[in-house]
Amino acid sequence: MPKDVNQQILDGILRHQHFVRAYENYILKSEILPILNKAKSDMLKKYNDFGKRIGRKKLSKLTKQERAMLGVKMRELDGLIKVANRKISGVMDKRLLPFAKSEQRLYRGLISDAFPIDIGLNRLPLEQLEKLVEEPLGGHKYADRLKKNYGDAVGAMKREIGVAILKGESMVQVRNRLIGVGKDVGGKVGVLIGNRAAMIARSEIMRVSNAVLDRLYQENQDILKGVQWVAVLDSRTCAQCAPLDSTFYDYSKGERAPIRPLHVFCRCVTVPITKSWKELGDDSKMAKKMDKLDPGVRATMTGYVPAKVKYPKWFDSQPDSFKRKVLGKSRFALYKSKGLSYKRMIKNGRWITLKDLAKLR
Repeated sequence: MPKDVNQQILDGILRHQHFVRAYENYILKSEILPILNKAKSDMLKKYNDFGKRIGRKKLSKLTKQERAMLGVKMRELDGLIKVANRKISGVMDKRLLPFAKSEQRLYRGLISDAFPIDIGLNRLPLEQLEKLVEEPLGGHKYADRLKKNYGDAVGAMKREIGVAILKGESMVQVRNRLIGVGKDVGGKVGVLIGNRAAMIARSEIMRVSNAVLDRLYQENQDILKGVQWVAVLDSRTCAQCAPLDSTFYDYSKGERAPIRPLHVFCRCVTVPITKSWKELGDDSKMAKKMDKLDPGVRATMTGYVPAKVKYPKWFDSQPDSFKRKVLGKSRFALYKSKGLSYKRMIKNGRWITLKDLAKLR
């Protein structure tokens, strides 16, 4: 007998989540990190230019003129951070609506394909997608959160300069502490303009993906009776998400699942639970179409909530084509040649390095 419709949809949505995260990584690496690293490079140049002027003199020993020069440099650094955040906001403005359109197309396809007949899944109009993109996460639009991020970074710079003056430190010492050493974003300000900005971008991409999916569910309640919460159960699953796993939210009782992501890097999803063939009712268009099908095919419309998913076991059950895309060519080759499981490739919530994987027996 063919696989249950709800189970097929669950498999499809879980597989798709890997590619949402791949898209996050693509945007970060190709568009956002270059902006942040350019900001750091420019900041280092400003610091170093000032350092050359004053040598290794302690900041507490600066003359009145040199203090004025330091104030000018601080304002220039302030401007660099502001420009970087504005550019990142522009990336999100450009990317999120096309991403929402793509997500609707993909989600409609994988849900529709699970049904044994054409269900005519309702589509979200463009104005709804535009509204979903504009709806803020936690009450604050990404541009506002980036602006706060900018303010925190500028505040951190001013505090550290003050500390450096009190401690009698040089410009080199405060520079290393503030923006780190090397080409990548680092240091106290680096964490604020780098890590936080990256987290905001990731959260927005995941928010839009989830919002499109949730709205599709709500617009198709004639065939859906609710949603099931699915937490990715592995070593990184947090205490906030794990208790919600497999919870069913019944539309007929007015229940709604919490808005996702629940937190930064949240990987939870909801999957739709279709009405059974009988629950659709004899007079519905769907039931009349189902009547013409073979009983075995009709039986795939059970209306049952899928069994609880243990992610490592689920991953190992997926086709090689999917595993290869997720693991990459080299890691997949080791996975196959050594007969590994998902659990054996993970340690402390992270992939084991290829070098360490090669040593496994």
